Amino acid sequence: MKKYTIIALAGLTLASCKKQEGSINPVTPEGKDATITLSITSAANIGTYASTSGSHDGTANEKVVKTIDVFLYNEDGTLSPAGYKRFSEGEADLTTPKTIATKTGPKRIYVGINLPLSLANLLKDNYQAMQTPYAVNMNELATATNGLMMFNQGLASLEIKEGNHADNKITIPVTRLLAKAGVMQHENLSLNTQGGSVSNLQYTIGQRNKNIFVGHLYDFKDANWTYIDPKLAAAEYNAAFTGVLSTDYKPVDAKTATTETLNTVYIPENTSEKSEHSQVTYIQVKTKFTPAKIEAGATLPADGTFYVVFGQIGTDPYIHQLYFASKDAADTEAAKDKYKVIKNGEPVFQTAILTYNQGLCYYRLYLNEDQAAGANKVGIFRNTFFKAQISKFNGLGTPLEGQVPGGSGTPGNPGGGVTPPRPVDPEGPVNPGNLDASIEATITITPWTLITSEHEI
Repeated sequence: MKKYTIIALAGLTLASCKKQEGSINPVTPEGKDATITLSITSAANIGTYASTSGSHDGTANEKVVKTIDVFLYNEDGTLSPAGYKRFSEGEADLTTPKTIATKTGPKRIYVGINLPLSLANLLKDNYQAMQTPYAVNMNELATATNGLMMFNQGLASLEIKEGNHADNKITIPVTRLLAKAGVMQHENLSLNTQGGSVSNLQYTIGQRNKNIFVGHLYDFKDANWTYIDPKLAAAEYNAAFTGVLSTDYKPVDAKTATTETLNTVYIPENTSEKSEHSQVTYIQVKTKFTPAKIEAGATLPADGTFYVVFGQIGTDPYIHQLYFASKDAADTEAAKDKYKVIKNGEPVFQTAILTYNQGLCYYRLYLNEDQAAGANKVGIFRNTFFKAQISKFNGLGTPLEGQVPGGSGTPGNPGGGVTPPRPVDPEGPVNPGNLDASIEATITITPWTLITSEHEI
């Protein structure tokens, strides 16, 4: 009997982290007037997260509290509104408990920090609003001086007793509705790599989620899971992303940067169905690549544009990778007979040419590959700080922004008559550990408290 009891309790603990907002109590008639007193804390750790390292208290603006909204719902099968109050100006602080008028009976309690009034009104009138896709507005989620939006860390329920009862007290942890990331050079990073060197390292976000849930996730399903019913075995997945944020590049920080001085970006939650390249949010690293050797007697143009010929000779699988300052010279190399073979009675040149305009070269970093920040592989979870340290460049990146390394038109799959050395299906799942990628990094993750990781790219 004891064995079954332990198993049941373990299941309940897991459900509190991963499942929907808990089960709904049987119908209980509301009773008499009562008040509830809430204490609100800014959570350092998230219940669904695995082991993390480090700690980071956040910037001054990340701790600003301008408004506090408290929402109560009847936990009686209807989840109808049962009380609401907004605290602002001098009342909007986390140092003093908040008292809310309601009725006796079981209640669910939620707290929002720095919410737009329009969103607060939606939540006030309808419990389901917290599990309805909410369009990402980064200027609302993370203001320049008025703080970040926050919401309950998890489910909070309380049986309210009559009057100002001593038991009518609860502490509500809140977490920021965003993750954030910073990228820096590892102390052992060399900017020299196979075929050349990189400089002017910058980064931005790729495939940022267009929708979020205000309420915390259950079963690690975010707002892309457009139809969610806990009674069903599966949910419908319909992702909506913003592409690479090309105008928002930030410098990759130097080896000497501290966590407090990192150039960081904010990222909405994103948990994909299959952790595919086309579904997950990633870090896009941009560099200036300078070839170590080009054709004899040539110099690169002022803007740094160069051309790469990929060629195979006969049946040898080795791929020759040659750099050129002019397209004509690259074309001449690619047309040499040494690359020509006969396939199905027809001559085929086993060559391909990729153009690197202005010498720009791109790499991808995937966050949370080892699931240290949550069980969804490469998922982005709220209130998590990713610190990525680039430890190695393994060679040439992609010529275009947003390309998946190993996809068509990249060094891993250059096209033409070349047998792809490292082909990757852009619709396939991300390979953990960046084993076939051209960048290496280490990521440390903490729930606004810090995940550091190293990457080779």
